[in-house]
Amino acid sequence: MSRVTPRPFALVAAAFLAASSALAQSAPRADAATRPRDGGASSAQAPSGPTATLRFRYSQGARLRYAVRSSQTAQGLASNINQTLELETQRVQPDGSAEQRARTVSFSMESGALPQQQRQLLQQAMLNASFQFRVDPRGHVVSRQPVQGLQGSLVELGDQVWQTVEGSLPALPPTPVAVGASWTDSKQVRFALGAARLVMRVELTYTLRELRSGAQGPTAIIGVAMNLTVAQGVGAPNVAVSGSGRATGEVHFLVDRGVLQRATSNLSLDVNFTSRGTRQQTMRMTATSDLSLQN
Repeated sequence: MSRVTPRPFALVAAAFLAASSALAQSAPRADAATRPRDGGASSAQAPSGPTATLRFRYSQGARLRYAVRSSQTAQGLASNINQTLELETQRVQPDGSAEQRARTVSFSMESGALPQQQRQLLQQAMLNASFQFRVDPRGHVVSRQPVQGLQGSLVELGDQVWQTVEGSLPALPPTPVAVGASWTDSKQVRFALGAARLVMRVELTYTLRELRSGAQGPTAIIGVAMNLTVAQGVGAPNVAVSGSGRATGEVHFLVDRGVLQRATSNLSLDVNFTSRGTRQQTMRMTATSDLSLQN
């Protein structure tokens, strides 16, 4: 019986976690809808006080810059990524949705998982890629165009980067909410890189923890809890992948500006590798991320 060698897949996993660093704040896929929590479900506390309508507000020509810091570990291999992401609103539609373009302005990576040559290739790919998409006032990405500026195998990598862009938008509630109110969302994340293929089911619960007064008006402090399940997975020929994990995070949303101010997350995922029907090894992967508005 062949022995599973998880190290190569650990490199893929680290790249996957980097691309999914903001998953705890993920916007739904274009074919998914944010839905309010069922009336009988419990929340962190009974909703009370004034309500707030949480909506993104787009302005044509506006450019928002975010600093993103993330770290990942898998099978003892660690990676740290620092990047600056720019979101430009190119057009605002009559229904309040916006056509946006996202690009990476700066990117650096320290990693024991990837050789320097591969890190340089990743950096160049990140700086060349751009992503265009349409997003509605609740943060739903309703359509997107193929990644631009990449060719060959880098297209797959670019698709993973896209999930970071999409994941930077919280799924806002469909109705006004008071402190203590919760709402839920679900989505699937598809990861493909080389021989590795993963389909992850993600269940999210958002809770409005606080409406905090400040110089820019009220800030909605939103807690995020996420459960992940690997629905389908292939790490290499004859190697199946399964697993589950959890993540927690917090979103700061500027209510009057309609802008995401900050998003943080902490993720832990256990992945099981099975070769020809026999379980061989369990790998724990962890990731943290911090996304903050710079302007």
